[in-house]
Amino acid sequence: MQPHRYRKVATVEAMQVTGESRPDVVAWIQGEAGVAMVTERGVAVSTLEGVIEYADGWWVLRNETGEFYGITADRFESTYVKENG
Repeated sequence: MQPHRYRKVATVEAMQVTGESRPDVVAWIQGEAGVAMVTERGVAVSTLEGVIEYADGWWVLRNETGEFYGITADRFESTYVKENG
């Protein structure tokens, strides 16, 4: 038996953390009843795994169930394609 290839098909909302976008990322998370704050290096986000700091360059995502989590820029760019609209 050979392995099969899989791809993600879930739609997520996402914002990239940058020095300029930090307040907007935090406002977005807090507006969705999440907990977040600006830090010296990026943003700290309350996730299912605890409070995690995502540095500038990372992407913060919100999945279909409302969970927030982060991934690196290179992983984001190789996994997701922006929807039209």
